[in-house]
Amino acid sequence: DDNPFVKYFKGYPGSVIDREEVQKRLDSGVRIPPLENEALIELRRLDFNIAAPIEFKERIKMVYLVGSKKSKDVFYRDDLQLLGHAINEIAASIDNVSLYEDLKSATEAKSHFISVVSHQLRTPISGMRWSIEALRQRGLSQKERGAFLDHVYDKTLFLGEQLDNILT
Repeated sequence: DDNPFVKYFKGYPGSVIDREEVQKRLDSGVRIPPLENEALIELRRLDFNIAAPIEFKERIKMVYLVGSKKSKDVFYRDDLQLLGHAINEIAASIDNVSLYEDLKSATEAKSHFISVVSHQLRTPISGMRWSIEALRQRGLSQKERGAFLDHVYDKTLFLGEQLDNILT
């Protein structure tokens, strides 16, 4: 936010800084606002002629800087319109990258969620199955049968709680 270009574009949204155009106004005696003067000084320091904001979701993400033309001509309206189209394409690309990153994060979160849920559901079911298999054995005492049934009952309650938590 301390960058002179960012300050300027926040103060003058939707604008582009053309070093030659600003210099012409200065040469003709027109006073320019402090933010514009700071941006002009930065353009000179960096030896660029044009600065244009690349905005995404109403925030300045970067500043596109353009040097002088090979022909040494000034930048015309058509040049600036082309620059505007290029900036819109760059902003759309940033949007696509952002959407991709969001989708990637959501996919990772989904995978993690499924992994945790799978573990939380499979673990008690495995214990229940083991206890039921044990109950099918012949020769178990009433006390052993009761312990296995208690285990299945406890795991069933736990499983119900886990499902309630997931659904909540």
